[in-house]
Amino acid sequence: MRSYTHVKGFNITGLEGVVGIYLLIDKDKQVKYVGASKADFKNRLQSHYYHPSQKLTDDINYLCVIKTDPRNQTVLHVLEHLIIRYFQPDRNKGGWLFFGGKAAYKNIAIDNGLKIESNNIKDYLLEFDACLIKREWFENGEFKKYGEVQKFADNIICCTNEYNCLCYNCLVDRYDA
Repeated sequence: MRSYTHVKGFNITGLEGVVGIYLLIDKDKQVKYVGASKADFKNRLQSHYYHPSQKLTDDINYLCVIKTDPRNQTVLHVLEHLIIRYFQPDRNKGGWLFFGGKAAYKNIAIDNGLKIESNNIKDYLLEFDACLIKREWFENGEFKKYGEVQKFADNIICCTNEYNCLCYNCLVDRYDA
């Protein structure tokens, strides 16, 4: 029996064993949701699709994954909160660890275990490796289930130097206002 390579249209084979923060990005290239996964992107994505709050809806076209150190779960949690406050996606609700303006984020992050040596949060976020996975579906609207097995590095995209480029650097730059 052939194993699925895709979950709701995203080829997740390159994410096996990866611990990190993920961003759900819509067709207009806006970050709609930020979450964290402890190496099980399949279940995380499925839960966002089937849960009543539906974070993963049909308007989500991209999955950006920021790879973190799998040995430090506390940092994963604090980093998730930092990235939520940085991008301020409309599908993240609730009380978060960070408050105040972006200037205060660095000190709060350091106080909670992040080793930020950069001058600002933007530079710190750009220290991580990230990949972008484009959602795939057929003309009839059904999500793709099978495809090529990939590696994390297969999904790292290069900058196009165009407006609305989806490389991780440009995505972080767009929100640095």
